[in-house]
Amino acid sequence: MKKQKKPKTFKIRKCPKCNSENVGVVVGKDKKGEWECYNCKWSGKNIQEIELGEEDFLKYLDERGEAVS
Repeated sequence: MKKQKKPKTFKIRKCPKCNSENVGVVVGKDKKGEWECYNCKWSGKNIQEIELGEEDFLKYLDERGEAVS
């Protein structure tokens, strides 16, 4: 019996304040799990996360004008 493969999912993280995707993890011992927005300087733990399937992710990249190879 073969195992069914899980469909590949992609996570997009957005700032909850300005809805920008220009976010990153804050590195530091006491800042574990904290995120920072580089556009509006928001920081916190309640980052907005969107999961997309492979087809939806490719459509998303195409809408943004990203090169898809």
